[in-house]
Amino acid sequence: MSRHSSPQRFESMVEISSTSSLETTAYNKLSTMLEIEQIVKKTLEKIQLISKCGGADVDIIMDLIMPKVRQHLKSYNMLHEDVTSIRSNVEAYMQHIETVDHDIADIFLDLHNIYRKLERFDDSSKLCPVKKEVLQKRVKESEDLLTRSRHYLPNDPKELISELNDPPKEPPADPKV
Repeated sequence: MSRHSSPQRFESMVEISSTSSLETTAYNKLSTMLEIEQIVKKTLEKIQLISKCGGADVDIIMDLIMPKVRQHLKSYNMLHEDVTSIRSNVEAYMQHIETVDHDIADIFLDLHNIYRKLERFDDSSKLCPVKKEVLQKRVKESEDLLTRSRHYLPNDPKELISELNDPPKEPPADPKV
């Protein structure tokens, strides 16, 4: 089973992702604004130099400056799109990993059941106690994973009743008696 599918790990990844995306968004807005301000300041300085040297038409100056500003803004948009696509890919991969984990757990339990049936017929194929204990631990992990991911009601009436009913509560002890 994959260590990537534990609920705590997934929740922490989501928390980190959402926290970092908020910080990144704020940082990107701030850095974009600062860079635009720097570009505008440099541009204004150049305009002042040009106007001191003999003057030029404002439209000509703007035509020279605007492609530079647009290029900077376009690169940020491309980076934002890349990060968004990477994030969506990671989410899709996490869902795929979870699905694969469930499939592997199903296959493992099926193979375990087949091996147990074969072991009943052939005494020479029995496992040593240490390997059997490891195998039982893995079987328990697989069963737990499949139980946690179950999205349906079981067919077993006893199991259904045990899931629907709360365990009996003990009456509170009266210290005065």
